[in-house]
Amino acid sequence: MLTDRTAPLRNWRRLTLRAGKEPCLCRGSKRVAFLAIGVFLSINGLKLVADQVDAIQTMLAVAASEVDEAGLAAWIQKNSAPK
Repeated sequence: MLTDRTAPLRNWRRLTLRAGKEPCLCRGSKRVAFLAIGVFLSINGLKLVADQVDAIQTMLAVAASEVDEAGLAAWIQKNSAPK
């Protein structure tokens, strides 16, 4: 799915991981990180298809450093589909 664009995907994953952990946005970091995923997918002709509970749990895990870059990449690929 996203294999032809691995470099940009790596950059967006890193951005998402950093944004999801930053306390500077006063509780908004997880939302910013989640929106970054959506924007990246949209730019690349994809959409997120994860259910709300799974998305919330994943972003909370990102914020708690329970998900690494590879884990987030796998989650994004599993939960994305063409628009």
